[in-house]
Formats: sequence, structure tokens, C-alpha cells
Amino acid sequence: MKELESFHRSQLRRALGFYYPEHISNATVYLRSNSRPLRYVLLQARWRCFGRILCSEPEIRTNLFMDRYFKCEEEKQRGRKTMCPPLGLHKDLQMIGENLLTLKDFQHYRGQSQDPMSWTDIINRLLEALMKEYEGEERKR
Repeated sequence: MKELESFHRSQLRRALGFYYPEHISNATVYLRSNSRPLRYVLLQARWRCFGRILCSEPEIRTNLFMDRYFKCEEEKQRGRKTMCPPLGLHKDLQMIGENLLTLKDFQHYRGQSQDPMSWTDIINRLLEALMKEYEGEERKR
């Protein structure tokens, strides 16, 4: 993600007309180009898509996959878990102190997705937590 964002910023700098000897901070690049870091855009798109999936018919393939995944997760399995969409969503939710590990959690978020205001609130909390994390990384540099 860092390499992808670095490339994205370099393209934004080029579009703004800043080349090698000139220096412009990352924050200024985003401000002048009226854009945000890619991780922010991707997280927002991922959660909007997940909300649409949850609001759709329970018989579609993605909902069946998610149901099956969480039913299987309740059985103990040995070894490291492979990365998959539900684990990525769980990792996102850990930023705001919530989980997506069980079928009960999944059903809770399915209920939340039925209310657009509630779902937008979840997305906004995730985006706010991500921006705090990103700003912390930028300060360390």
C-alpha cells in the first residue's frame, strides 16, 4: 500500500507541475489536488460495496459465501488463517474496536446495513480512525 500511495503521490505531483528539485509535502499534494490517500479511498469503496452486498438478497452468491465462511469459522481450525475478504473487513473494524469474527457479528452488520444512516456512521468512524492512523505515520517520518 505504501508503494502504491507513493506512486499515486508522484503522479499527483506531476499533474500539479512539481518536478524533482522542487519539494512539496504529501499533505500539500493532497490539499492542492483535492484528493485523499488511496487507502482512504479504497476503505470507503470496500465498505460501501460490503453494505450493498449485505442489503442484497440472501440467496446471491456473495451472501451465501459469507454465511458459509462464518459457519465454518465457528469450528476450530488449525494453522494460520488465509487472507480473505471477511478477514480484511475484520481488520478494518479492529481500528474502531469492533469485530467481524462470528456469524452473529455478520448478522449484526447485516441488520446495520439496512439503515443507511447507521451504515454511513460506521463508514465515517472507520475513515476517521484510518485518517488518524495515517497522520500518525506521517508524523513519524
